[in-house]
Amino acid sequence: MRSARPVASIRTGRPIIVCCSACPSSRSSRRWRCQALAATEAARPWVVAVDDSITRKTGRCIPGCGWRKDPLGPPFNVNFVWGQRVLQFSAAIPAGDGSARLVPVDWQEAPMPKKPARQAGPQTQAAYLEARKQANLNLVAAARMARLREATGRRIHFVSDGRFTNRTLLRRLPENTVLIGRVRKDTVLYAPCAAQPGRNGRPRRYGQVLPTPEQLRLDDGVPWTRVSAFAAEKRHDFKIKAFGPVMARITGVHTPGRA
Repeated sequence: MRSARPVASIRTGRPIIVCCSACPSSRSSRRWRCQALAATEAARPWVVAVDDSITRKTGRCIPGCGWRKDPLGPPFNVNFVWGQRVLQFSAAIPAGDGSARLVPVDWQEAPMPKKPARQAGPQTQAAYLEARKQANLNLVAAARMARLREATGRRIHFVSDGRFTNRTLLRRLPENTVLIGRVRKDTVLYAPCAAQPGRNGRPRRYGQVLPTPEQLRLDDGVPWTRVSAFAAEKRHDFKIKAFGPVMARITGVHTPGRA
């Protein structure tokens, strides 16, 4: 039996019922993307949040299900739950009070291939290893980002946690796309390398080493900037420090960023 869950209507704000099984369909996703784009200002970037999750199931014959680590489990004990691993993209629809409502615009199941038996042949083992590489969640996210990139010519700002700020995804970002995510506080940052014509040897790809995010935070010589943002049901003032352009090993030399 297909399950259904209430979601918020983009235009009216009234609750409606959408069948979960319809989320992966191209026709349904295309309709939601068009409505999400129409509900935001065309002159501003399209903000899309990306995150992976586990949909818990009870049936033992549901395709794609398996034992997954419970993200809500305590840190001192690893719990496992039976469910599907999914990847969801949600567009931010701004409201009048400064808040935003996240509306799903893309959904992709990301199961892991079944591990073959120990006595399986070399070809089966090799096929399993290749399928496991292709099922990497960052590769799946990069493919879905490229698909969303084709839906609009506007600049897209993807927002994620540290799960997706890695070499695999950052080096596959589409054109006219920005990824906003967390990095380690000890990430080594570099300045862009200036051209050095007439010098022998392999050309330098990274410039001088810059302060790490933690060193930047503790540096009293860099002033704080106050910004206002909506969080926890009201607006708050936050202090931030930012500088750029910077480069890192995880982004490569062709994708500068800001810290």
